[in-house]
Amino acid sequence: MRTTAARCGHLICARTPHFEQDIPEGQWPGQFRLQGRDRTHWSDRTCGLACLMSVASFHARAVPPIFELLQEGLGSGYYTSKGWLHAGLASLGAAYGLRGEARPAPTISDLRACLESTGGPLIASVTLRFPEDGRRGGHLVVVTDVDEGPGGRICIRDPSSWGKEEASIPAARFSASYSGRAIIFY
Repeated sequence: MRTTAARCGHLICARTPHFEQDIPEGQWPGQFRLQGRDRTHWSDRTCGLACLMSVASFHARAVPPIFELLQEGLGSGYYTSKGWLHAGLASLGAAYGLRGEARPAPTISDLRACLESTGGPLIASVTLRFPEDGRRGGHLVVVTDVDEGPGGRICIRDPSSWGKEEASIPAARFSASYSGRAIIFY
């Protein structure tokens, strides 16, 4: 499912749609199991694919539906027991005309510099729901703008069910769960 909800007014935010990671029932064949798992299992693990769909849409690149991307990504070995390989997602994007790379971006300032250098959204590794308990990574979101100032916010497209209504997060909260790793696209 796709929605566009930029409430902040930033240009990249306005042009980056939100895609949910939930695989629609209509895309998943009946009682089909993929690597022994059902639609519900995989819907909890397609955050990176939904993010890739958002970035591709920003760059006016067509990509297949999330179920087809899942099959392609699994077939290419881009998913492991720890989640989506960042370099694998960049490679999957390349198949659809997106040149990208996984890279360290240890600070929020580094994320902002990546946004400024590419002129488009990027994918960042965070923890689901942005807890401030020391956990970092395990979930992927699209970052569309970074404001580091006092009371600063990070504009995001979070493909999880929690992220449906959240278009930005306080920078301090984002930082607390950010792994320091990103996937940028040119």
